Amino acid sequence: MTGCKEEFTKEEVVSFFLKSLEEDNRYFFLIIAPDGAIIGESVINEIDWNLRCANFRIALYHQTERRKGIGTWATEITRDFAFEKLKLRRLELDVYSFNPGAEKVYLKAGFKREGILRDAVMDGDRYADVILMSMLENEWRALKQIK
Repeated sequence: MTGCKEEFTKEEVVSFFLKSLEEDNRYFFLIIAPDGAIIGESVINEIDWNLRCANFRIALYHQTERRKGIGTWATEITRDFAFEKLKLRRLELDVYSFNPGAEKVYLKAGFKREGILRDAVMDGDRYADVILMSMLENEWRALKQIK
């Protein structure tokens, strides 16, 4: 759903994680099932510390893990981390129009639609839209009832 490839080698994953630990413009969280299996990721990236803004993305790797509330939980936890711990002013994301379930999760978490990039990606052999969404710090504070 995010446009990345389906499978990665163990070496690619380890290399990526080691590189991520050294970067200061990305926070990478693994979503781990009770049995210890890695079932997804939640990422705050492209952090601009001067503007206090960043991009957010999430992926649940297996269809069997979807529609259980895990994505909603991880989105809300990551959103709170972005505003509470990183002191961001803006958190933004893109969602594809062929993934209405993800858009529903983001709306439930308090993100708002900002715009649409029409026919900006491919879904198989059809064009699809990219929906731009964001949340501002004051909206998060109101949602969490923080002054």
